[in-house]
Amino acid sequence: MLGLKEKLRGIRKGKRKIASRDEKPEDPLSDYDSMRYMVYDTDYGEVSIPYDREGHVPMWALAQRFQQVGAFDADVGHGGVPVRYGPFTPDDIVDWWIDPSVCDIAGLDDEDSSIYDVSSLPKEQQMVQRRIAVIAPKEEADRIRQVLASSFTLSEIEKMSRHGSFVIHTIPDGGEATGCYWRKQDGVEIPVIALESGCTADGVVHEMVHHLRAVDDSREGILRTPYPMDEEGRLDEEYIRCLSPEELDSILEMEEKLTVAETDVRTKLDPSQSGYYDGVRGKNPRDAYREDRHILTDTPPEIPDQAIPRLRGKQARQAIVRNYAYSNIAESQILSRNVRKR
Repeated sequence: MLGLKEKLRGIRKGKRKIASRDEKPEDPLSDYDSMRYMVYDTDYGEVSIPYDREGHVPMWALAQRFQQVGAFDADVGHGGVPVRYGPFTPDDIVDWWIDPSVCDIAGLDDEDSSIYDVSSLPKEQQMVQRRIAVIAPKEEADRIRQVLASSFTLSEIEKMSRHGSFVIHTIPDGGEATGCYWRKQDGVEIPVIALESGCTADGVVHEMVHHLRAVDDSREGILRTPYPMDEEGRLDEEYIRCLSPEELDSILEMEEKLTVAETDVRTKLDPSQSGYYDGVRGKNPRDAYREDRHILTDTPPEIPDQAIPRLRGKQARQAIVRNYAYSNIAESQILSRNVRKR
């Protein structure tokens, strides 16, 4: 290597505190934001490899890189190449980071890996989900994939998995939230979804809707994320830096409320509604959520909660365009109160 340096940087818009090895992150979902980077000057250009507080490259980061530059069809589960076993420091895998075909990574793309295992799904779902990494115990990964299959159409999942797809990984406890979505931006070449293990279908679908709103170019108006994106589908951070705090808050609030609404129409009655319903003034959050499921799906109020239809695809999108303005979540003031988990 011609040169080596250590570099610290924030991942999301706005720099966040970088945790040292002796500190704990602010919350369990901040691990992504607390990554450090080893930057190598190589014959193939500069290579930047993330590592955590223990000095290891996380499995979700390996999956990101594999989906960004790997030859997926040739490299997943076919064997015939050496297998390396982690955990890895950045120094251990510089050659793999440049070219993932040099070896298989145990637990990622070797024959025994379950990260890309879609065998629990019908064949048509296997085709669209096979490029989505789900890093979780097998039973939990199967459950997440089933939620994805039942809440989105094949076409929607295919759109989600284009251009390197995305990575899902679970953590034992999400702290103040059940999930988080990191969209494509500087330092995030492949989007990542972190989910609290065992979170309800509502929590899973919420983060998937964020991703679909960001990557589906056919969406317009309130169906498309309000975050400014450049021509390559990345967060336009230069534009973001020009916005006032009030404008940024407005974007965040709009994105979250519309994501909650679309999640409501795609899922059955959840045992714990989104914490953003705590911001609906003058109404019990549970009542506001149950009302919205009727309002957003054009279901008469006398119809039982369990009989409300779940919508996907065009039906789900049309329902949001038609009814969002009349919903309780549209009136929620999510930034003015402390909201519950998720």
